[in-house]
Amino acid sequence: MGLKLQVVKNGKILCEVPLSPREWPREDLESECHMLEEEIEELSKIFEALTNETRMRMMTRLLGEEDFMLSFNDFLRGFNMNPKSVREHAHRLSEAGFLENPGRGKYRLSELGRRKFVAAGLALRRMLNILSEELEW
Repeated sequence: MGLKLQVVKNGKILCEVPLSPREWPREDLESECHMLEEEIEELSKIFEALTNETRMRMMTRLLGEEDFMLSFNDFLRGFNMNPKSVREHAHRLSEAGFLENPGRGKYRLSELGRRKFVAAGLALRRMLNILSEELEW
């Protein structure tokens, strides 16, 4: 039996995903692929937002803030960005559901955005490292 990914809440398994297609029942794999195709636009927004180094750095910095919030000027100074770039990157992150705009010139990671980033960024990085190590053994 190979590696599986589990999502657990209060000791209860909410979701369990084998990480090898060979370990899926064929019908389940086809169903999941079909659902993936139906949700491809939403997933594409998430991955597009996170495949840019500047946006990843913005997300990491926001996640490190106690209130998960930074100002427009924080991005200008902290990332040596021009105003147009800040707006464009923030817009992409907002479209993907990561950011909310609590006030003029402020950007905050939404609750859902925090969870998405942990899942699609931090957890994914760790899982990929484990998969690479497993294949080397």
